[in-house]
Amino acid sequence: MSSHRLIAFAEATGGVAKQNALVDELFLNYFCQEQYINDPGVLLAAATKVGLDPAAAERVINDKSEYKDDVLEQYDTYARGVRGVPHFYIGDHTISGAQPPHVFLDILTKAANDA
Repeated sequence: MSSHRLIAFAEATGGVAKQNALVDELFLNYFCQEQYINDPGVLLAAATKVGLDPAAAERVINDKSEYKDDVLEQYDTYARGVRGVPHFYIGDHTISGAQPPHVFLDILTKAANDA
């Protein structure tokens, strides 16, 4: 979970571009360099490499409460079946990912009939 908290920190402090840079670096570490990306040293090196403040990144890595709520919210979203963007809940029906207009019409009609 430390890597996920660090990724949330990267987005909060550097935006999506910084978050993407960190994720790319962590993927490189894991898939190409066979490093354990929950290791505090690996995380700190990755954060520093992409330009995050090393002291702030180290605080996030070491404090399990930092950005914990952000990660738990992401886990909750995933557990509810959200797999695509955009994602809509219409009554008891869901639409996930980009869909043609007829899909929305079908779901809206079903929701109206359910009401």
